[in-house]
Amino acid sequence: EIPESIRSLTVREIDMAHNRIETVPEWIGELEGLEILGLNNNSIRTLPKSLANLDLSELQVQNNPLTIPSTVQRGGVDTIRDYLLG
Repeated sequence: EIPESIRSLTVREIDMAHNRIETVPEWIGELEGLEILGLNNNSIRTLPKSLANLDLSELQVQNNPLTIPSTVQRGGVDTIRDYLLG
């Protein structure tokens, strides 16, 4: 689980790879200064729509059992953002 205590911090990069994370909380979209989010090699199935609120330069979600089509995952941050927005 991503610790809620980071909500009160100003962070530019979060690397939570290899942490057995199953869900990404909706509040992640409130981290306005976040530019890089590393979530590789976890157990994440879905991404919250709030991720689309962030101006990420990098979103690492490889090796997760995501329900997002693999073509979208490989498309990068903008493609994933567009997918989340529907």
